[in-house]
Amino acid sequence: MVTVLHAAPAAFNISHVRHVLGATIEMLWRISTSQTWWKGRLTGSALATAGAALALGSAGRPRHRPAIESALEWLANTQNADGGWGDTYNSPSNVPATIAAWVAISSWEHADGKIVTAGRRAESFLSDQCGGLESAHIAGGLAQAAGGSPIAAATAAAMCAATGMINPRELKRHPDQRLAYRLLKNRLIHRANPVGRIFDGLSTRRGIAALEQYSPAKCPVSTTCLTMIALAAANRLDHPAMDRCADFLAGVAHDEGGLSSTPNIAVRTTAQVVAALGEGGGLCPPSDRCNGIAKWLLNRQSDGGWGACDLPGAAINCYDTANVLLALHALRAFDDEAVACARRGVRFLLSATNADGGVGLVAGEASAADVTATCLLAMEQWRPVLGRPEVQIAQACARMRRFLKTSQHNDGSWASLLAGNQLEPNTENRVWTTATVLASMTQITAVAGDCDLPAAAGFLIEAQWPGGAWGPARGVAPSLDETAVAVGALAGVSGIKGCRDAAMRGAQWLTETFSSGAPAPIFRDTDGTWQCDVNNPLVFMTFAMGRLCRTWAGQIAAEG
Repeated sequence: MVTVLHAAPAAFNISHVRHVLGATIEMLWRISTSQTWWKGRLTGSALATAGAALALGSAGRPRHRPAIESALEWLANTQNADGGWGDTYNSPSNVPATIAAWVAISSWEHADGKIVTAGRRAESFLSDQCGGLESAHIAGGLAQAAGGSPIAAATAAAMCAATGMINPRELKRHPDQRLAYRLLKNRLIHRANPVGRIFDGLSTRRGIAALEQYSPAKCPVSTTCLTMIALAAANRLDHPAMDRCADFLAGVAHDEGGLSSTPNIAVRTTAQVVAALGEGGGLCPPSDRCNGIAKWLLNRQSDGGWGACDLPGAAINCYDTANVLLALHALRAFDDEAVACARRGVRFLLSATNADGGVGLVAGEASAADVTATCLLAMEQWRPVLGRPEVQIAQACARMRRFLKTSQHNDGSWASLLAGNQLEPNTENRVWTTATVLASMTQITAVAGDCDLPAAAGFLIEAQWPGGAWGPARGVAPSLDETAVAVGALAGVSGIKGCRDAAMRGAQWLTETFSSGAPAPIFRDTDGTWQCDVNNPLVFMTFAMGRLCRTWAGQIAAEG
């Protein structure tokens, strides 16, 4: 049985929670686009911003000079006290991000003032971290960093090689960096892309031709930046992809000059907002507004699934597909078109289920507990509506339940392959993952042999800070994101001692901290860097407060 390890909270003001819930619902609708979808935004990335500044400079288009200077100014404004840059504005400094920023600043001949000062401070940081600024030292620093973030290290290495700051031969002395470069070619860049030849100073007709249809909006920002750099190295400034890429980079820059590593996450954000509004009572389906949101989501389906991006041809994955299915169910989108789309989505998830019963982010990747639990919830919710393929859905759900049981750790937690935390020593985020699984499992009917929910709740209670908040693990700095997800999970638990007190303590911390808090870097983006979703705290808090009010408001009020 779960026990409470902390003192009982002060009197819980459910009226205050209702007020906060109403305010967050209003804020979510206010940031929507035509009350139909939500754009979403990741925080600025030093690696992406530096890459964009270098790429736009290599294009030689005078019209992009303001964008370059804004990007460099953003870098100067977000530089850490030690002279380096991290993945986000609130991340500790690392070598790849700092090298990328240093290369971008050093390559801009019009830099002056604080931008030049930022470059000098970066040189001091890199001298300390790499042992010097010579080619061999920089290559060695990148090789060492490649073990933790190979794609980011490879991206920074490509920027160095393109500008002559690294002798490519130095990279051949470091096995880790060669591995990072192979990842760059095979994962980020299509094999035919001339970026794959940047270290050799070569390009091919096949590679140049492959860029004729290149769509920067569907690719990570780092891919677009390196594509431009490679075209410049091949003396193809006149290639049509150069202007497409340059205009895209200039267009997706934030008002303050920085760029996100992935500028488009509209589908993911919209699905998560709908789930939060549904839990908080902010949807009220059916309505014209709900029908408009559902139609927008249905039109973003591709090959049976959905991705984070709202553009045709975006890479689809299991996590976003499951979240969209949950959103459509919350919107009560049960007309023939919606049911047909949902059936295709469920079949996509069925096809992506691994032999161990779990589901990874994309088909073929290792199973992840949080992704599996989200897919399980989506399939269980749609089973009564779809009818067929009933047998396949039932069998897949049973296998997912078994996977969640066998992958649960002895302390009741689950580890994640999707979420993490840059501050946690193992970059795991068991609080996030355990809360996600617990929140999903408490919304479906329990069956014999399910995972141990009391143990999961106990893990969350024991990981709670004395002040009521949660971080990614016991003793690691708390955040709004993890606290809101944990509160939402525990608020859905009934009959287990300690859950209500822990959730009330967390809710009180959220109401007191929300206005001064910031999003936490808990996800790795496609370039391997940590990223924060600026809307996550608001979305997760709405979900948590909504579930808390719906589950316990009447009981708490009756108790006085």
